[in-house]
Amino acid sequence: MRKKRVLTICGSGVATSVICANKIRNYCEERNINVDVQTISFGELDGLKGDVDVIVPVNGSVQNVGDIPVVPGINLLTGINETHTLEQIYNYLSEEN
Repeated sequence: MRKKRVLTICGSGVATSVICANKIRNYCEERNINVDVQTISFGELDGLKGDVDVIVPVNGSVQNVGDIPVVPGINLLTGINETHTLEQIYNYLSEEN
């Protein structure tokens, strides 16, 4: 299976998106999903949408991403329904392209 790519997005590309990225990375690695999780700011999204499997905005929303699945990441910060959010991401990454 090819390496999957996830973008976590916040205002600056550090802090909150890094927390979410670490949780996603750990969850996927425990389930043998080969994943590259990149943290970016909202301003960087347009140049990085190519070959992305899932986009996880921590706060705010994203538009014009075509068919790329978007899973809101706020639950990864609050801990409320965190497992559900991680399962959503995992399910998208488990799909064969």
